[in-house]
Amino acid sequence: MKDRYNHLLSKITDRKTNVDKFIEVLHTQTTWLTSPASTKYHLNIEGGLFEHSIGVAETLLQMRAVLAPEISEELCDRWSVPRYREDRNARKAILFTRNQRR
Repeated sequence: MKDRYNHLLSKITDRKTNVDKFIEVLHTQTTWLTSPASTKYHLNIEGGLFEHSIGVAETLLQMRAVLAPEISEELCDRWSVPRYREDRNARKAILFTRNQRR
């Protein structure tokens, strides 16, 4: 599990300083590494949340490779931010229309 985690971390280059600070907080100020993912169901074991998080990250990278290979593994701002800004007003209009129908 630790090897898979380190492999995912090794992919981060652009925002490494910020991620390293976040990882430090996760490791020293939370129980993320030892907590179960659930109290009754999925990965209800010590370290289950850690295992689940790694699985989610790996799955998302696999999905990205198939569905949107043009997106960098780090979700580069050059790709995502302009697209978000471009669509932002349309999203608000859709939400506003939905709210009016209720």
